[in-house]
Amino acid sequence: DVLTGLDGRRENNYFELMSPVWFPQPLGWYPAGITFRIRVRTRLPYVPIASGRTVSRRREGDDIVLETRGDRPTRGIAVLGGRFETREERLGDLVIRYHAYAMARAEVLRHLPEITASYLRWFERVLGPYPFDELDVVEIPEPGFGAAPGGMVLINTGPSVARKDYLDPYFSRGFTWRLSHQVAHQWFWHKAAPATGRETWLSESMAEYVAALATRTVAPPPRPYAGLPRTLDGWRAEAMECRDAGSIETATLLSGPQGDRMRRCLLEARGPLVLHMLHALVGDDVFFTALRTLLGSGEGAPATTAALRAALQASLGRDLGRFFQDWYREGGIPELHLASRLDAVAGGYRLTGRLTQSGTTTPKRLVVPLVLDFPGGRREERRVVLEGEETGLAIDLQEKPRRILLDPRRDLLAIVR
Repeated sequence: DVLTGLDGRRENNYFELMSPVWFPQPLGWYPAGITFRIRVRTRLPYVPIASGRTVSRRREGDDIVLETRGDRPTRGIAVLGGRFETREERLGDLVIRYHAYAMARAEVLRHLPEITASYLRWFERVLGPYPFDELDVVEIPEPGFGAAPGGMVLINTGPSVARKDYLDPYFSRGFTWRLSHQVAHQWFWHKAAPATGRETWLSESMAEYVAALATRTVAPPPRPYAGLPRTLDGWRAEAMECRDAGSIETATLLSGPQGDRMRRCLLEARGPLVLHMLHALVGDDVFFTALRTLLGSGEGAPATTAALRAALQASLGRDLGRFFQDWYREGGIPELHLASRLDAVAGGYRLTGRLTQSGTTTPKRLVVPLVLDFPGGRREERRVVLEGEETGLAIDLQEKPRRILLDPRRDLLAIVR
């Protein structure tokens, strides 16, 4: 009865033991992960859910007794109870349980197994095996909520509620996005955790970015995803708010009235854009090979930006120090402007001009996609390297282009004028 709802009711409430840390631990003790056993007894109509592999679940009169254990070191251990209806399925050797709260929407729960399985298959294909033996997907009656204890996803499937004082873009997206983000944390937090606060983007930004890729690819019902370009536009609009707030590296050090807002902006908007720019620069094979290398360094191994950079450079064969200096250690968003002219010459046309950047304290190194749009739908792409404030270009063409486009796929974290 201690763990009833705020008004002492059990019928339409739930309890959670998750955060802050709810079990005794030594002061100042910050483990990389712990093994554990859990035994929890609830009285009906509460049904218990706990982190770890299920050892037994039994009914004793009006009580339900659940025992679980975690034999691999795990961060984020949770115990919950509520008026849940549980459905269990298997995806290969993996046990997946769906715990539907009494107020959950029927049409969402009908699709939840399909959606979760699709995300798991995609993440396993590109990131490697799922790190746990079981996955519990738990419906939580908190608007816009999402969390990812080890082997568990807590998610609200209802519409989000925007807060007047703090509009968090994460909460304003649909539940399929939040589900994908929390499933991604099973890799980028539980399998590879940031070594320090400065490396937090390797959890939050990485989960946000790979969730966007998964959601675009899987596009599950009931809310098909609009595609990555729309997401990039959303991130870019959000990133403008923290344009001058600092760097991704120092995001967790921000304080003051706008500290939380700017931190989330840097980690959940700017960070995914930087990862997308890196992905576009090195290509699918190099990018995902580097992610698997980072994840494969050991269960719960501390993840560092230096290790990510080393993995990328090993596959790419060139140094990326300038990229990480510009985009991880420094802030700012450059503004790009192309001044050009097209002249008829012997044998075709010549495109000349100057590409300039402004709006940042120090110029950034950019590899700018320049797309030439020709009649008939044919396109050519040239890459222009912009090292400083400006660079010239001279391109000979056999045909006159209809349009000249800078970064039409929106791969760059830049404002194109």
